[in-house]
Amino acid sequence: MRPTGRDLALVLLALLAILAGANMLVASSRFVAAYETYDRLELSLSRFHYTSPDAPIEAEFVIANPNGQRATVLAVELRLQLGVHDIGGGEARPAEVVERGGSLTIPVELAINDKSYVRRASEPLDWRVSGRVQVQLDPAIDPVWIPFVVRYLPQ
Repeated sequence: MRPTGRDLALVLLALLAILAGANMLVASSRFVAAYETYDRLELSLSRFHYTSPDAPIEAEFVIANPNGQRATVLAVELRLQLGVHDIGGGEARPAEVVERGGSLTIPVELAINDKSYVRRASEPLDWRVSGRVQVQLDPAIDPVWIPFVVRYLPQ
């Protein structure tokens, strides 16, 4: 018995379905590995130097990568609060790679937008810095914003 055009079409359709399923499985495992890597990145603020309300605050943000994959840091955005009042912030767009097992220190200048509030605040100043970091592991996967947990820095 000779296969018909319909039989060939069904075989081709089955092969396409198998290939699409395999492709989805590979893509899914890539996303799972990427999010596990994102979860393990270590974010910290290593420097916070305040001198006066009229000068910017010098900060250094550190991203440590204990993972087996390189990660590209595209952006760091930080907000600055004094108590519960938002008073400024800053950002950096380094587009630098953090190698496997390495770390990257990114200087970020934090501008104080509400200088009068800082002048009126009682000592010691209770600073809070929060923000997010944009990281990309693979060009085929969109970059991800990772929130930076608020850290209190009493002066």
